[in-house]
Amino acid sequence: MLFKHIASSFLLINLLSGCLFQITETPDSLDVHDADDSLAKGSIHINGEAWQVVDVLAIQNNNNKNIIFTDHPFNRDAFTADGKLDNFDLLRHKGHTLTLNFEGINPNSCIDYTNNNGAGSKCSTDFPDSITLKTNTESGISGAIQWGEQNTDHIQVTFEVPWSSNHKRVGEPLPENGGEPGAVLLAYFSALANGHFEAIKAELLPDHVDVTKANKRGEKLESISLARALSPKSIKILDGTLYGEHAVIHFSGHYAGTNPPESMKGVAELVLYQERWYVDKISELH
Repeated sequence: MLFKHIASSFLLINLLSGCLFQITETPDSLDVHDADDSLAKGSIHINGEAWQVVDVLAIQNNNNKNIIFTDHPFNRDAFTADGKLDNFDLLRHKGHTLTLNFEGINPNSCIDYTNNNGAGSKCSTDFPDSITLKTNTESGISGAIQWGEQNTDHIQVTFEVPWSSNHKRVGEPLPENGGEPGAVLLAYFSALANGHFEAIKAELLPDHVDVTKANKRGEKLESISLARALSPKSIKILDGTLYGEHAVIHFSGHYAGTNPPESMKGVAELVLYQERWYVDKISELH
């Protein structure tokens, strides 16, 4: 499934914090292997940015499989703090990523990526033929990708990585209105709709806010104006789950810039920090 970058209400968080917001069909949670079990090296140049591969994860969910490359080591200790890896662990990852997708044993013709410019997908009929698999077993997968030219867009990597397996994450349901985390999420969207910069910052996890970016008044006003215009309206909380100091909330809304208004659904992660809930990550669900 393709990564999505949300150029709407979440744009402002992206500009403040440098965070990337995308959606992937990773399973609810996964067992994670040690980094020593995973080997990957090579170079990637996609969407105007070049980087070196230093780490890799391989995830399988029924018939769908994903291999995720990055230029920054995956923080497996943080991923497994609750004994599992889930999609929000991947959303929290700060490095560039490139995801190779499989349907059964066949590689997809589209790859997904995240970088400093956002997130997106790139499709080519050449992708499947550029992938050479050495092994593809129940325990792991290995091989190489040789696509493109060195000085232009390219993926030239080798990899050997075990599969991570499904594991159900357990949490406690939040009240119907989302409880305290739900109130914070609604306050964030309300502040965004009204264009109140300080109120928006107040609802974001403090270490997400880069004050050096916020100090440029012109950029700040432009960011608020664009994010306000593109943000979803009439936000309604659908359900939520509490995982210790983390809360995951599903919500719905609509985009006012379309006729008729386009409905949407999203998922947000909030974090309890110094006895207060803050918005951490937001993604759009399709």
